[in-house]
Amino acid sequence: MAELETRYGCRKLVGDMTVPERYQVITEFSTNEDIKILVGTLMTAGIGLNLTSASTVIHFDHWWNPAVMWQAEDRAHRRGQTKPVNVYSFWVKDTIEERIHALLKKKDALIKELTANLGSEFEQQLEENITLDEWLSVLDIR
Repeated sequence: MAELETRYGCRKLVGDMTVPERYQVITEFSTNEDIKILVGTLMTAGIGLNLTSASTVIHFDHWWNPAVMWQAEDRAHRRGQTKPVNVYSFWVKDTIEERIHALLKKKDALIKELTANLGSEFEQQLEENITLDEWLSVLDIR
C-alpha cells in the first residue's frame, strides 16, 4: 500500500482508524488534487461520508443486500457533486462472489417488481423467491 500512496496518490480507510485519522484521510482526499484514489470497504467508506470529490466508484467487495452497495455509491452522488459518477463492480468467476452476483441480480429484479406493486404480499413474495435452499446453495452448503 505504501507504493500506491506515494506513486498514485492513494489513501485508505480501515476499520481500526480513529475518528481523527478517518477525518484526516477524507479531508486529504477531498482537498488535495494529488490524492486521486481512496480505498475502503463497504463498511468503512460506504456509510456516512460525503465524497463528492470522487467521480468513480469501484466495488471489489459486495454485500448480500444491494441497498448497502447503493448507499456506498451514493457517497459520491451527494449534493455538490459537479462531475458525472461512474460505478463499476468487479466479480470473480467460479467463486462465492459469482453466486452472490447471481443472487443480487435476482433480488434486484424482485425489489423493482415489489416497489412497483407494494402491498400486503411483499414478505410472502420475498420468501417465495429466495428460498433457504438458495441461500445454502450460495454458501455451497448443499
